[in-house]
This record gives sequence, C-alpha cells and structure tokens, in this order.
Amino acid sequence: MRSARTRSIRFRILALLLVPLLTLVPLWGFAVFLTAPDGLNLLAIQRLQPEVGVPSDALGTALAAERRAAMVYVADPGSGTAELEKRRDETDAAATKFRKVTGGDVQDVARPETQDLTQRTLDRLGDVAEVRASIDDGSATEENVFGFYSGLVTTTNSILASLTSLDDPNLTAASQSLGRVSASRDLLAQEDALLAAALAGGELDRGAYSRFAKQVGAVQASFDGAQANLPDDSRTTYAGIANGETANRLHAMEDAVIDAGPGRIPRSVTAAQWREVNADYMGEMRALELKTGRTLQADALPIANGILVRAGIAALLGLVGVVLSVWISVRTGRSLIKEITDLKTQIKEVATQQLPNLVRRLRSGRGLDISDLGPSRLAFQLRTRELDDLNWAFDEARRVAVQSATGEAKLRENVNDVIVNLARRNQALLHRQLQLFDQLERRVSDPEELREVFVLDHLATRMRRHAESLLILSGSAPGRGWSRPMPVDDVVRAASTEVEEYTRVSIFPMNAPHLSGGTVTDVIHLLAELIENATSSSPPTSEVLIRGREVANGFAIEIEDGGLGMSEQALADANALLADPPELDLARRTELGHFVVATLARRHGIKVHLRDSPYGGVTAIVLLSPSIIVADEHGAEHDPVTEGRGEPEQAAIPRDRGTDPAGVRHREVSDGGENGRRPHEPAHRAPTPQAGGDGPASPEQPTRPPGPEHAPRPRAARREPQGPAGPARLPQRVRQANLVPQLQDDGAAAGPGPFDDRPPEDSRSMLTALQNGWNRGRRDDTPPTEHPGDPGAPDRASTEAEGDQ
Repeated sequence: MRSARTRSIRFRILALLLVPLLTLVPLWGFAVFLTAPDGLNLLAIQRLQPEVGVPSDALGTALAAERRAAMVYVADPGSGTAELEKRRDETDAAATKFRKVTGGDVQDVARPETQDLTQRTLDRLGDVAEVRASIDDGSATEENVFGFYSGLVTTTNSILASLTSLDDPNLTAASQSLGRVSASRDLLAQEDALLAAALAGGELDRGAYSRFAKQVGAVQASFDGAQANLPDDSRTTYAGIANGETANRLHAMEDAVIDAGPGRIPRSVTAAQWREVNADYMGEMRALELKTGRTLQADALPIANGILVRAGIAALLGLVGVVLSVWISVRTGRSLIKEITDLKTQIKEVATQQLPNLVRRLRSGRGLDISDLGPSRLAFQLRTRELDDLNWAFDEARRVAVQSATGEAKLRENVNDVIVNLARRNQALLHRQLQLFDQLERRVSDPEELREVFVLDHLATRMRRHAESLLILSGSAPGRGWSRPMPVDDVVRAASTEVEEYTRVSIFPMNAPHLSGGTVTDVIHLLAELIENATSSSPPTSEVLIRGREVANGFAIEIEDGGLGMSEQALADANALLADPPELDLARRTELGHFVVATLARRHGIKVHLRDSPYGGVTAIVLLSPSIIVADEHGAEHDPVTEGRGEPEQAAIPRDRGTDPAGVRHREVSDGGENGRRPHEPAHRAPTPQAGGDGPASPEQPTRPPGPEHAPRPRAARREPQGPAGPARLPQRVRQANLVPQLQDDGAAAGPGPFDDRPPEDSRSMLTALQNGWNRGRRDDTPPTEHPGDPGAPDRASTEAEGDQ
C-alpha cells in the first residue's frame, strides 16, 4: 500500500539542485574573472615556446651560418661553394619548418608584438632567393650581403624575446638581459663573418676595417650591458667566460687585426685559428644562454604558484557556497538518496548475481525453483512514488526474465535431445552401412567396382564423423571409444583417413608416445577437423604436412597447409574461439569445425593454436597435455607403427572405424635392415603370408613369375583369395578388421601371430610396396598370368584362413 506522503521525484531533484545552482554560478564566475588572464597567458607561453620560439631560434642560427658562408664566397668566388650550398640547405629546412608552425592558428594566441615580428620575418624570407641569385651572379657586395642577413637574423631572434610577459619586474629584467645575451652572440657572429670574408679575400679594405673595428667594440659593450641584470650565478659564469683563455685568444686576434690597420691581415691571424677560437667562444656564450634560461624557468615557479593560489581562493569560495547549498538541501535529498541507493543495491544484486547464476544453472542442465531467488521487493515501503513504481516494475520484469530463461533452457534441452537422438540413429545406420560395405568389398573382384565401393566406404566414414560432431556440439559423447592406449602417430594416420582428400596428406615420422584409450576417439576427431580445414583451404595440388615432436609440456602436432592463409583479424578471432569456446552460435555456421575442435580441446586439456605458415598458408599446432599421455605397458590394440628414414609418408587409403585404411592391416615385411626402433607389436595380427621358395619376397622389388613375358605382380599388404587367373585385383578387407574392439566377435578375431621383431624400415618398405602395387594394378592393361609355382603367390591355405577372419 502506497504512502500518502509520496512526492514526485522531479520535485525532489529540483529542490536539491536549485539552491546550489544559484549559489555556484556567481562564485565560479568571479573565480574565472580572477584567474583567466594569467591562466590564458600561461597557456599561450606553454604553447608558443615549443611551436614558435624553438623554430625561430633554429632559423636565426641557420641564417647566421649562411651569412658567413655567403660573405666568404663573395670575397673569394673560387672557394667556399660547397659550404655555401650546405648552409643554404640548412636555412631552407629551418625556414620551411618556421612557415609551417606559424601558418596555422598558433598566431591567434600570440601577442601583437610577436605577430608583427613573425610577419616581418616571413616577408623578408621571401627576399632570400633574390639575394642568393645576386650572390651567384657576382653582382652582390659584401656590404649588401652583410646588411640583409644581419637584419633578418635580428628580427628572427626578437621573436623569442617577445613570447613571455609576466607581471614581475625582476623576471622581466632578467628575461630582457637574456635577450641581450642572444643579441650579443649575434653581433659576435657578424664580426666573425666580416673577418672570415677578409681572410678569404686576403686583405681588409678600409670599409671592411671600419666595420670590423666598430663590431668589436659593439660586441664587448653588448656583453657588458647584458650581464648587469642576469641572475647571480649567470653573472659569475659570464665573468669566467670573459676572463677565460678562449676570450683572451679572441681578443688578442681582434687587437692584432685592428693594430695592423687597413690592408693585409697579420700572419698571426689565420682563417683556421680564427674560426676555431670564435666557435669556442660562441659555444660558451650559448651555454650561458641555456643556463640562464633554466634559472629563469625556476624563478618563474613562484609566479605560477601565485596564480594557483588565486585560483585556489576562488575555488575555496565556491566550496563554501557548495557546502552551504548542500547543508540546505541535505534534508530534502537524504531520503531520496537512501531510497535510490537501496533500490540500486537490490537491482545490482539481482542483475549481477541472481540472474547470471540462474542462467548458468539452467544451461548446465540443473533444475531450478523460481522461489529459490527470493523476493526482489524491498522490505520497507518506498516513500517516493516513482521509485516505488520502479520497484514493482523491476520485480515483474525479473519474474518474466526467470520464466523466459527457464523456457529457453527447456527448449534448448529438447532441441539437444532431438539432435542427439537423430545423431544416434544416423550412427546406427552408418554402422550398418559400413558393415554392408565390408561384406561388399570382400565379394567384389573388379578393381573399378572395388574402388567405387572404397569411395562409398570413405564417404560413410566421413558422414559418421559429422554425426559425431552433432553429438559433441550437443554436449554428448561419441558412441565409439578405445579401451587401451594407442600411439599418437597411429592416431594421426587414423585422423588423416577421415578427410576427403586424404591422398594429399603427408605425415612425417615421429617418435610418438601413447594416448590414453579414453581420449583416442576425441583426438582423432579433433585432428580430422583440422586436417579437413587444411585440405579444403589449400590448392588441390598442394600437400598438407603433419609433423609431431615431444615438447616440454607434452606432445606437439603441427598441421601445415599451402593455402592463401588468413588475415590477422581472422587468425585472432579463430585463436580466441579455440582458446575459450563461447556458446555455440548458429549464425557462425562457417566455424562449426572450430567449435567442435574447441569443445574437444577443452574437454581433454588440449591447446590448439593457429599461426601463419612461412610458406603462405596456416599452421595448426595441437599440444597434447601430459595428462592424456600414458605409457603403453600392456600393449595397445592398434596397427603397427610405420616409421621411415626422415621422409614424409603419404596418408593411406581411408581408414574405417579407427583401423587401417580400407580395412587393410599393415604387415611388417623385412627388407634386410637391422637397425632402427622396433614398432609396437599389435595385440592381434593376421597370419603372415608364407611365400614359396627359400624366403620372403622383398617389398622393394616385387616378385616376378618365371620368364620374361610375365608382367611384375607386386605383393599385396594382405592376402587375396585364390581363384582363377584374371585381372589384377586390389586388396580386400579382412572381416571385422575395421570394427572397434568393443564390436568385434571373440570368435572372429584371429589369434595372435608369432612375434616378428623387425625394424621400422621394414614397415616403411612394406607400405611403399603396397602403394606401388596399387598404382601398377590400375595402370596394367594386360592381366598377369599366375603360375602355380609362382614363389610370390600366397599359400592357399593361409589365404583361406585369413578370409574367414
């Protein structure tokens, strides 16, 4: 029941803000009036110093250097050309930067004096090209060149001194003294230019002598006047420079030139000596400028602090007004703030804890009672009408959200059940279909028909994998499983045979450990998805290379294709999905394979990462964690591991139901090798064919019938049933050899064969012979004649015994 004292929230907010607003506006207006001028001045100095002051100083230095080089060239056109060109380039670069920084809106914040000096500098820079042309054609005189460049340098150096303007007489006097030091240094540069030109020309005429003598006196007077208002430490430094060895040498040369009078220059003054001494002296004066600038910057801090104090006083007055306003409005706003805070806390708890926990429980399949959440309404009656209405509305919204989430979870569960049911039915049908293919492969004798049956068998195997993908995405486990450990290389081969273009897959030999039986099926499925992605995204003529090696954190498998690769963003998105798979999004149907891989990887702690291949494609790296790698103590039920001598082997014909491709069991055939690691002996082995003659035929060289007229007949990796002579036949499946151990009949399994300790090279040779035999069988047009005494023909009794398996 609502209280009769409820009021509008608009009324409360207006009452809360009206008094502070009326109080703060005049106070803050007064504070702005007090601090704005000095604050704007500081902002202008802070901006103009780096944007205008530094470029103008660099331009003045470049112009002074060009002045000296130009006067030397005018005095002696045959020398100094390279120096002049270099100085001109430096001046052009500095002028370009100066025009750039002064051409924008920076002029709007500068003082009128600074704007006038900047414009005069820009105007006179436009005359530089004309003066240079007169120098090049020989029409310029030393006096004209000296006057033009000196005036331009003076104007440029004045820009820096005009930037600062603070209400402090001491700082103002010190700043002016610093400007005089800069001007004195330029006078010294003018003196250097006059004497350098005279040294280049070989004599000092009366006009040049007069200008030089006046310049020497002006330099000394300027330096003496500039140091009067400098800071104490700067005056001490200046005294040391003025009485130092460099200054004495400079003055001695100046006195020697003046004492010699007009005409030839004394031999004691050479161009090299003069340039060295003058450069050292100007460097010391430049250091004095920098030191004085730093001192002035430190002295300016109290002025800045004064500005801040004035701003603080204004802020304090504003704070007093704020406190007064808050005190007036606190009784009005206290109840409102409390109600809003309590309601916000309740809403936040529901939004950040209760509802997310509900969604997680529903998605995990656990049931939920809505009453477990408890009431969302506050225990007390809110006095603000709008907040009370908001509380009621939020409670209803929460109930609707809970009901919707529950219904959605139920719908999701039903859909998953339907998908799992359909996938299980498809699995059962595919299992029966594969059994029929087994029987059909044993009955068909025509090679072409048998090949088509193999294709259908392979398609059915891929369909079974897709059905398992539905189960995985639905949160269920595939129907097939492994009970004993299996070598990783056999797992890789089994995965490669479940893809469409398995013939393009090349597997490098790997010293592989064993996987625990419970993870074999999922790892095969994971690798098959990645291999299929690699084959589908690369050209049909390229190979997909698979390598494996032990690493510190388990066993790494690399699947590399030769396709066009992926963009950086696509790789990042794919790796993010593989590392932390989100909820399945049907809109991203092109990435269903990645969802399957990510789900399987998370289930077994496997890490999958995609990266660019150096050959242009993509490399998928699968890191099998040590938790799923076991030692094969009792022997795994798998086919023998075939290892080569460092060369990749082609993926075999499609395996079926986790066995060797096309139902063919690999047999180890000796080629006479005695070295290498022995492959793992399978728990059950079909009887080994007994060859006629003195020993087994070499797989590298297929046995031939007697006589030259017979075509070579390669030995198959499994025995073929004896029959009338006819066209060469492809290998046929062994009954129940393609079924997982759980589906095999005990009576149909062949007894364990004798242990045959052969090196890995034998297995590789046997596979090579098997593949070559299939290729020859497809190429031969004339069927070979089989002789009863052919030593390469298998024993009939052994063949019949194998056919019964």
